[in-house]
Amino acid sequence: MKYLTDTYSETELNEILEYFRDIDEEDSLIRLIKEELDKIQHIDSSLISTMGDRVARNLFQQTRPQSTNPVKRWISYAAALFIIGVGVLVYKITTNYKAEMEVAQTSENIILPGGNRATLRLGNNEVLILNEDQQSIISKNNTLVYADGSAIEKIEGTQLITLTTPRAGQYTVVLADGTKVSLNAASELLYPSHFNVNERVVRLKGEAYFEVAPDKSKPFIVQTDRQRIHVLGTRFNVQAYADEKMQHTTLIEGAVVIKDKYDLTNFQLKPGQQAVSEANTKLFVHQVDPQEYISWKDGIIMLNSCALPEVLRQLERWYDVEFDELPQGLATDSMFGMLSRDVPLNDVLKSLEKSYKINFIVNERRIMVKVK
Repeated sequence: MKYLTDTYSETELNEILEYFRDIDEEDSLIRLIKEELDKIQHIDSSLISTMGDRVARNLFQQTRPQSTNPVKRWISYAAALFIIGVGVLVYKITTNYKAEMEVAQTSENIILPGGNRATLRLGNNEVLILNEDQQSIISKNNTLVYADGSAIEKIEGTQLITLTTPRAGQYTVVLADGTKVSLNAASELLYPSHFNVNERVVRLKGEAYFEVAPDKSKPFIVQTDRQRIHVLGTRFNVQAYADEKMQHTTLIEGAVVIKDKYDLTNFQLKPGQQAVSEANTKLFVHQVDPQEYISWKDGIIMLNSCALPEVLRQLERWYDVEFDELPQGLATDSMFGMLSRDVPLNDVLKSLEKSYKINFIVNERRIMVKVK
């Protein structure tokens, strides 16, 4: 309540953020919130809307962060995420607490966010639909298993396996060498059930975050249609969507060597650098805040320097929708801030409407954009 009325102190804010950081205290936090809700005889559904709008307004400030220190900038993002987390927690509790909220939702065309959805195509062309209640699979002793140890399939010999996430899907795989790969929506990873003695090669379409198991005797190689990424052991993100003008590899930790398909030039990246490839042009390297490019795996879409068309393409992939062409003359300036990937699309669109002075008209999974 104090947050909504601007009566909280800096000390109180820091205390709640520290409290929310401790996952072990989550049950206690839920209990305390429920106790406070019990004190309120009539819960106005507009209160929750007010809280959501308030958080959205604070996050969607279209000003670039002043600090050039990536660590300081990310601390500010993290603080905002904790506030989002508390807000979402209150929202979920209150939604379950009052049936009228559920009734209100059914009257709208609510488009929910993506989840753990993927398929596996084995070397014999057998296709397996992975369990949506799980979030990762592991190659272990010639057997594919889920993270909880339950078996998926026995693998005979060495096979090429294709892990595919649809729109509104994501999934993680731990390869035979211990390398962990998290796939974003509308992506595909081709990998062998066992790596050969010389190198470890996988092929990517779409976007993935890699945590490569170190092995100096057997380099790890990621191939896209524009880049060849040579790795020994490191953490990095690769975005290689066919519908994006540029592909990029962002290094978080370690070192990688990038070879561009068009000019065959080698670039060795340092942590915090990004290699960008554009069709029929030379690859270039620049300094970035890497957290902005891996936040998707933590449930956040970063908007820093993103123009509206790029934002909408991300929403299309994560919510499995189609946006019509933007009206001519519509300002599509870059935004700064963040979006949560865990909320219904309708809430995201409301925030964008305020930022761009536009209206979205939702017709099932097709969305028209109109200027206000």
